[in-house]
Formats: sequence, C-alpha cells, structure tokens
Amino acid sequence: MKKIVILGFLFLFILTGCSIVKKEGDVLGTAILSVDEAKAKAEDFINNNLMGDGQKATVTEVIEENGLYKVMVNTGGAQDIQSFMSKDGKTFFPQALDVEEINNQTNNNQEAPVAIAVPAIDENDHVKGNKDAKVSVIEYSDFECPFCLRHNKDMDKIFTEYKDSIKVTFRHFPLSFHPEAQKAAEAAECAGEQNKFWEMHDLIFAANENQTMSVAEWKKQAKTLGLVVAQFDKCLDDGKYADKIKADLSEGQSIGISGTPATFINGKVFSGAVGYEALKSEIEKDLAS
Repeated sequence: MKKIVILGFLFLFILTGCSIVKKEGDVLGTAILSVDEAKAKAEDFINNNLMGDGQKATVTEVIEENGLYKVMVNTGGAQDIQSFMSKDGKTFFPQALDVEEINNQTNNNQEAPVAIAVPAIDENDHVKGNKDAKVSVIEYSDFECPFCLRHNKDMDKIFTEYKDSIKVTFRHFPLSFHPEAQKAAEAAECAGEQNKFWEMHDLIFAANENQTMSVAEWKKQAKTLGLVVAQFDKCLDDGKYADKIKADLSEGQSIGISGTPATFINGKVFSGAVGYEALKSEIEKDLAS
C-alpha cells in the first residue's frame, strides 16, 4: 500500500518533456547534482513529504540513465521502487506507472493548443509524407531526450496511419545537458547529405533506447546504411552541419520553445510527449476542416 501512495503522489511531478532554463534570451546549462547529492536530496524529499510518522525510506542506488537519475527507493518492502529525478534535482517522478495511464492523464490536463507562427518549411528541412498535404506536423526534438524517444514512438504510429494525409518535418533542438545530442543531430544531417536522414534518425532513437549513443555508434551505423563512410566520417568530424543545428535551435527559441519535444500541427503547439491520442485528435480535426 505504501508503494501505491508514493507513486500516486509522485505522479503529480511527472514530466512530459526535457526542458531548458532561459534568462534574458540566453539558454543556460542546468546545475547538475552529483550522485551523492541526488541520493541525499531524493531521500530527504521522500521522508519529509511522503512517509508517515515512524516510517523511513532509503535510497539504495542512484544511476545516471538517459540524461536523468534513476532513483531506487526502499520503503521496507521486499523490492525497491524505481523512480526518476532530473539531474538538477528540481523534478522527481516515477517510471513504474502504466504509460497509457500517464498519457491519458496528460491528455486530460493538456491545455488547448495555441497557434504560433512557425518558420516556413524550406529546402533545408527534412520532410516526409505527402508534401502537398493540408496537415503539416513540425517537430523540434532532441535525440537524447527520453521524452522525445517516447514521443517518437507515437509519431511513428501517427505517420504509419496518416502518411498519405500529412507531411512531417523534423527540426533539431539539442539541449546543452544532453552530451550526445549535438553530434547525434549532426550525424543525422551527415546521413541526410547522402539521402538517408530518416534512416539515421530511426537508428539514433534506437541507440537512445539501447543507451549506445556515441560518435562511434553513428560511424558504425553509417556502414549499416551503406553510406560512403569516408564522406560521412569527415562530415561528422568536421562539424559540417553544426551551424545548421544551431540555427534550428535559435529558431525554436525565437518562437518560445524551451524544451523537447515541441510539436506543431498546422501551427498549433503541443509541448512535451502528449501521447498518440492527442496528436491523432488534432490531425483528425484538421483533416475534417
């Protein structure tokens, strides 16, 4: 029963996206807690806010995972409870909840999407689907963000269902506290130079899920995709597309994006991993209009 109480309370702190801190127009790196600091902060929070009189929880382990801290908590039971905390220690949330339940709760709390003037699609963008479609989906994403990974799975479902009726555009928004995000974005662009952007895009998210993100991984996958390896390696090593990715990031900041994923459906913004049903509902509405 105590496990249910803890997870139920922690649900109030759940995140749907990876965020950055902005001040006077600048993106600042988040102050990162050490493992020991994270352990102490999590244990203090749980015992001061969640446990009853005479009860004590112990954080048994803290592990860095996908840009977050995985926090293992023991409340006296036979098994530890798995939770997560942002590395700055400001947000504490659970993993051990049904994803569908989380998505449904998120969708129920989702504010009505707001229309924003998104920069027009141009020849530098990567677009798939029906390029003449009346519904345009533009996604700003970070390849290392765990919420972007979850969102990507929903986007895959959406594209499979609506690929003849929508066009999907991917733009880069690598966050400073995700160390592999920038080079991952560059790898996708270098593959795009050889007409394999979306294939590398999929392999990068697979590496996120498998926790194998690295420059060495992208070079290995270039061989898998049959790219001209020497061209790809030079492109990646030289940072050929670093400025393009920086431009995407700056563009996103200019329209108010402060975290990932940020998805625009005909200009209406959906912040975070809002779930398949929320995306589907908006697309259906726009197709019917």
